Amino acid sequence: MNFDLEFVSQASAPVSAQDFKIPPPNYPASLTQDQLLEVVLQTGLDKCLDKVEKNVEEMKVKTTLYQTHPPRAKIGEKEGLRVDQCYFAYEYIYKKRTKNTKAIRRSVIRAKQVVDNRGVATGSSELSTFYQVASGRLKNGFTLQQHNEAGIGVYVGNEFGNVGGASARIEKRGGGAVSVPAVYLFLEGGMQQKTYFQMHNKFNELLPNQNINFLRGDIGVAKGLRLIKILELAPYLSIGLEAAKSRDWTNDAQFSGNVLKSMYFKYGANLSLNLRYNIQVVGGIGGYLFLIAEDGGGEITVGNQKVNYDYFFPDRAWGKAFSSYVGIRFQF
Repeated sequence: MNFDLEFVSQASAPVSAQDFKIPPPNYPASLTQDQLLEVVLQTGLDKCLDKVEKNVEEMKVKTTLYQTHPPRAKIGEKEGLRVDQCYFAYEYIYKKRTKNTKAIRRSVIRAKQVVDNRGVATGSSELSTFYQVASGRLKNGFTLQQHNEAGIGVYVGNEFGNVGGASARIEKRGGGAVSVPAVYLFLEGGMQQKTYFQMHNKFNELLPNQNINFLRGDIGVAKGLRLIKILELAPYLSIGLEAAKSRDWTNDAQFSGNVLKSMYFKYGANLSLNLRYNIQVVGGIGGYLFLIAEDGGGEITVGNQKVNYDYFFPDRAWGKAFSSYVGIRFQF
């Protein structure tokens, strides 16, 4: 058989064998050279297809919505469907005046459970399940169209409380990698300025009023729970480091390295309300558990006893180091 082909597009994507020190799921702990080549080539192909699909309308997966409670469609692994992949739901409306049919986006859904239909060629495969992430009523027969995205989210906001100040977070969707919907890996940072009275130095000597600049950063994981279409609750847990400095700390006189720092655990939950499917206003609460105080010379001791971070900053003690959060979130 002869087929006429027409050139449409090309794409490239760098892939390194070093990226697969930890093999993907369904592969043994150590890969042979043939298995490694298979994984590298497939990963490169997937990345290239993702780029082409963003630019070529005809290559985006389109299918029919079969059920609405929950949303289900007859696509799966054969079409490259992954958990958390985004699809727009369109209704086609006929306009009598223009005698044209117009596609109107009614809602946005994401894949929740993906069926393996790679061995099915008759059209009688099982249905993959989705969940709604935008308002709008779904109806059987709506057209679903694949919408590729980077899976990146950015938070910008402010924390209020004993631990507070400007805060920012960047997150990456991990649902496709672990086959669990709405899992996020994130990096977060914040900064705060506060004045402390009757603060001690590492020699337990009382200092005059201190203007302290705090800088902190942490890495963590969050799990989104869809309460309603436009509302997501995301509990999270992270581990981080906070560093405190003052312009008055010089020549290692107060603290070695002119810095005071501590590791901490952070826990809490954020509630995201859609302004659009990819823009949300966010409110949340969180708590901090600060650990042993350190400076540039290591852990600090007073009377031969290691001291916690709250020895110097009482408002960062267990039960007091809470904050509330207000911000906005953009998803790309």
